[in-house]
Amino acid sequence: MTIHPLLPAHLTGTAHALPFVDAATRRRLLWLLRTPYARCIAVRAGDAVVAVAGALVLPPLGHVLVVAAADPAAWHHALDAIRTVLLDNGCTTVEATAAADAVAPWHTNDFADLQELLCLAGGVAKAAQSDAVVPLEPRHHFGLLHLDRQVNAPGRLPLLLEHDYLAQVLERAGAVRGVLFPLLGEGLIMAADASSGLELQRWLLPVQAHVVLPAANTVAVEHLQELGYHVRSRAQRLVWGPLPILRPELVFAWPWC
Repeated sequence: MTIHPLLPAHLTGTAHALPFVDAATRRRLLWLLRTPYARCIAVRAGDAVVAVAGALVLPPLGHVLVVAAADPAAWHHALDAIRTVLLDNGCTTVEATAAADAVAPWHTNDFADLQELLCLAGGVAKAAQSDAVVPLEPRHHFGLLHLDRQVNAPGRLPLLLEHDYLAQVLERAGAVRGVLFPLLGEGLIMAADASSGLELQRWLLPVQAHVVLPAANTVAVEHLQELGYHVRSRAQRLVWGPLPILRPELVFAWPWC
């Protein structure tokens, strides 16, 4: 097997060009191919592409968003290749998210469980009610960075600013207490306190009928369950390398599941 750059033509040809890539994965790969801080690779066996992988390069953190393959051997080859790409681009920690029943191959490749994620759906959200929620503006960037550094390793600013359309902040006494990026993955909400985080959820849930949360944020999970939401699916956040910052009590929506 050999490693090559993934090309748009691999994804935009006939529907059967890469039968192991479903429609949602195809869309994510096309976004990654157009993102300057992302890398995508293809694994070839002869002339055939047998696996693909894509990741965000945000040193010191790399986030693998796609690994898809025609068979297990090709899958492991693709994961090893994209991890090498991330290391070569300055990442010391590699993260990924997998469905709860699909973590075994990641463990085989030395990824460790980091955090359980729950996707909650099916309830009725309360109406947004705070006039402290305003559109994100450049004057909020310092507060946004301060909050993000409490939740995530530094380096994520390019990703956040790419998705700042329709982003909102909850501002009290001139301080940013929470931020919402509704167009980043499944939505990202970070908040310094529970009341700010729960209020920003009310602005996200009319846009989409579900929210992904760290299971360890029991305040947010229990609040949604009181509103009739139930756990639709479970996923596992995984890590290879030094552990990233982990502050689940500050996360009220997570973009990857």
